[in-house]
Amino acid sequence: MGAGSGGRLLTVDDCDGPAVVEFRDTATGVVTARWRPPDAGDELTATLLGCRRPAQGWLLGPEAPVQVPALDGPGTELVDGTAVSLVDGVLIGETVPGGEERWRVEVGPGRVIAVQPGRVHALTEANELVTVDPATGTRLSGFVLDIGSDGTGWVPGDAYAAAGFVVVERLRPPVDPDADDQRYYLTAESLIVAAT
Repeated sequence: MGAGSGGRLLTVDDCDGPAVVEFRDTATGVVTARWRPPDAGDELTATLLGCRRPAQGWLLGPEAPVQVPALDGPGTELVDGTAVSLVDGVLIGETVPGGEERWRVEVGPGRVIAVQPGRVHALTEANELVTVDPATGTRLSGFVLDIGSDGTGWVPGDAYAAAGFVVVERLRPPVDPDADDQRYYLTAESLIVAAT
């Protein structure tokens, strides 16, 4: 389940026959459309971009969904009409839905951790936060994320970006998802906030 564009809620209905994606009006809860990707197998899941690796990326708008191969890759994010991925240390921006390459920027190994209008945030393996413009690839900022004497010996967890800020969880390596909070997080100051 997740929210799509145009005030619609997306759910998967697999109760009666082959699974389909249902689009519901968020104000009324009424199903406004049902859709099934062509050539879908018996199993069908709908996962929002950035949550897990999509098998196929689809752009969901007010019209019928459109398959967009630029959204297929692991860790790909969509912002301001650009699909952004980090491959072999290079951030790549591609047009959506066309898939033409807009720009390339060398940042080093890492991953895209968050996007927001006008900004793509990548975190390198050295915990350097690099922010670029999604339309042009122009580097807007870049600095090492650390607090006081804690250094960069932490593993990034979840991240969120809004209003020019980025928040990243700092996890203790090696990450143990079943550990209690004192073992799971690096310190009691589990979040790091940065202005970009």
